[in-house]
Amino acid sequence: MKHLLVVEALLLLAAQGVAWAQFRDDFDGPALDPRWEWRVPVPGPSLSLDANPGWLRLTVPQREEGYNHWTGEHGMDAPLLLARVPEGDWVAETHLRLAEWAPDSNFHFALCVEFSPGCLLSWGPFYLPLLYQQQQPEVWCEPTGFGGYHVVPGEAAEVFLRIEKAGDSYRMLVQREAEGDWTEECTFRGLFAPRAISILGKTAGAGPQTAVDVDYIELAARPAAPAEELRATVRVDPNAEGWPLDRRRFGHFIEHLGRCIYGGIWAELLHNRKFTGAAGDRGVVEGWEPRGEPDAVAFDRENRDYWAPAQAQRVTIQDEAEGGVAQVGIEVRGDVGLAGRLVHQARGVAALRVRLLEGEAELASVPLQPSAEWSTQEFAFPALGHNGRVTFELLARGQGTLLLGACSLMPADNVEGMRRDVLEAIREVHPPVVRWPGGNFVSGYHWQDGLGPQDQRPPRWDRAWAAWEWNDFGTHEFLRFCELVGAEPYICVNAGEGTAAEAAAWVEYCNGAADSLLIRRRAANGHPEPFGVKLWGIGNEMYGGWQLGNLDATRYALKSVEFARALRGVQPDLDLVLVGVDRDGWGDWNRIVSRVAGPEAQYLSVHYYLGVNNDEDHSTNYARVLAAAADVEGMLRDTADLVDAAAGGPGRLPLCFDEWNVWSTESHGGTAYESFYSLRDGLFAAGVFNGLQRLGPRVPIANLAQLVNVLGALRTSNTAVVRTPLHRVFQLYTEHSGEVGLPAEVATPGLPFPGHPALPAVDVSVTTSADRRTLYVALVNRHPAQSATVVLDLAGLALPADGTLTLVHAADFEARNTFETPDAVQLTTQAVDPQNGISLPAHCAAVLEVGVR
Repeated sequence: MKHLLVVEALLLLAAQGVAWAQFRDDFDGPALDPRWEWRVPVPGPSLSLDANPGWLRLTVPQREEGYNHWTGEHGMDAPLLLARVPEGDWVAETHLRLAEWAPDSNFHFALCVEFSPGCLLSWGPFYLPLLYQQQQPEVWCEPTGFGGYHVVPGEAAEVFLRIEKAGDSYRMLVQREAEGDWTEECTFRGLFAPRAISILGKTAGAGPQTAVDVDYIELAARPAAPAEELRATVRVDPNAEGWPLDRRRFGHFIEHLGRCIYGGIWAELLHNRKFTGAAGDRGVVEGWEPRGEPDAVAFDRENRDYWAPAQAQRVTIQDEAEGGVAQVGIEVRGDVGLAGRLVHQARGVAALRVRLLEGEAELASVPLQPSAEWSTQEFAFPALGHNGRVTFELLARGQGTLLLGACSLMPADNVEGMRRDVLEAIREVHPPVVRWPGGNFVSGYHWQDGLGPQDQRPPRWDRAWAAWEWNDFGTHEFLRFCELVGAEPYICVNAGEGTAAEAAAWVEYCNGAADSLLIRRRAANGHPEPFGVKLWGIGNEMYGGWQLGNLDATRYALKSVEFARALRGVQPDLDLVLVGVDRDGWGDWNRIVSRVAGPEAQYLSVHYYLGVNNDEDHSTNYARVLAAAADVEGMLRDTADLVDAAAGGPGRLPLCFDEWNVWSTESHGGTAYESFYSLRDGLFAAGVFNGLQRLGPRVPIANLAQLVNVLGALRTSNTAVVRTPLHRVFQLYTEHSGEVGLPAEVATPGLPFPGHPALPAVDVSVTTSADRRTLYVALVNRHPAQSATVVLDLAGLALPADGTLTLVHAADFEARNTFETPDAVQLTTQAVDPQNGISLPAHCAAVLEVGVR
């Protein structure tokens, strides 16, 4: 019986003239065969060939947290005995007998297929009374991430197990006794190529020591099964009744956090340009370095005579010495010069200058006129000629005192203080709406701090993110930014520590037309005409303990009613967004807010972030991230159903999905919340867009968090802009989607993703232009390794012979656009003939565009 498997395989392979491979270990020798790898991530588990001669014993000792192999926080420290598998198809078999276990044990001993170190297909005796109502061990099939995928009832203290691979399918068979019949129990379709077979010993909880005896393991090649083509047939009627789609589903979000605005959108190169904050040992404020000998030049903070509240930098110079302050290592572009200005007061000093150095070499020095009163003077430096890092110095000479109130240094091609190259990249994704200023930041933000001359706006300590807020980018800058990129502004008001009166005043300042102090102030600040901001949010994540001024559902609902009426008292036709929670994860929050405050508003906000540690197993992460797009769609649909019931009927309070993204949780190298997104993450975004296009008016607005650097669709250095795969996918959908959503019937195989045992291999949403002349079929091939053929059926209408296929793709789903490889993931367009079917590469997003008239 033990050799039947090999004989069957040999006969079949010989008949086909196919080379064969076979490996069998009866564990009769004094040591393990060298083909085995004993992987024991943490000490404790052991192997023995002596405990039961002729068998291999795997023992897993007692441990408080057990020895697990699962996803996320559960850990992957269970022991594994592995052997590599051949390419092609094969069959693996073993005979297991439980040697030690007790009623309070919790274990899974299994014959496994390893797709990657974090992704297994496990088949064997399972007993976990800690979580399940089990009286005895049973044979369970558990792919990683699929708890209880298939359960075989009946006692399983001793079993024969077989796994047969045919293409990407795995048949799981069990035999109760040596001469019995094999019974096929289930089939699993794998996403990834297998690497090894193994014996797994997994435990949970603090149960007693467990052990299993392994009689033999046999692995034999078998004839290759015909490759199963991956296909998707998409049937759509271009004349079917559809639903309206809001372009604002492709919106974005920017917040005063990390390098989203300062260091991203905003072009300023200097840190702490208004000389605020703590001083170092020599009295120089943070971000700056002293220049001049200590016995000739002294420094201190000046808090009585300043330009920007409430501090300046004082430099005191003795005799004819020269001294001042500097910033080192400023990265600059070589093709554009620098423009700057200095606000200073100089009493007694003989000369004042600014200069630029590269290393020790002086590149340029510009003299300024010392002024005994506060004075603003502009200066410029020529282009460096190559990208580099420079030192910027502010220097005074001669006995006297220099007060530094503010200084600015920007690329000379900046657009009203914003980076030209960043604006150009943002315009490529055609943002329909941008949300600002937060985010957690907004609950401590007072909008009037961001008005008036920038050099005199007060720096504030932002308690939400424990950072300085320079207030250089305020209401006027944001609204001008929206004009420059063609986006509708969406302003979120401070409902944390702010008041309804403060929020109403903001509406008046932005939109008021009648004469008032605020309107005159807006005109004095350069914008006499109303801005016309229609979309306003009442607070951010007010349910969370991390939020300044957080509230429970009832208190927030009542406060939002007060805010809504105050805002509408200024302008009755505003569109207002209330704070909601994804699904109903915070008790009755959505029900209470929708019922109490829903009549006062037009939308309920929900947020979603998927945390992924990119240092962990790439295969498992790929499956998790792509499945999450389906989870998002389900969450939004469930939340919309709940809100419909609470708010008084369907569509009464549609959702505003105004923060969503993948959040990389691994170390960011000291740069807050920044990582280079992979193609995998772009496919997640494409899946979210497909869901939004299916949901239509139920979720008309969505805002990726965030646009630049911080979880950014764009990444910047001072000299470059990188368009991540998220940016590529936004461009794909914003340029290749219609105004009307259409129903589609999709026939495609199901693939196993965590939480979704049969997620469609090809994800499809269909839109059409308003005149119904152009059809856009948005496609995501979720399979990580296999291309798909897509067939379009126009419900009886003739299929055109010409179309275009625009793709976001790369050879590896982990491909990332970086400063070194900015085009690893590209957006490409090709002409196609839909009559012949469309070939869709593995792990790609695409839109097929065809004319239907």
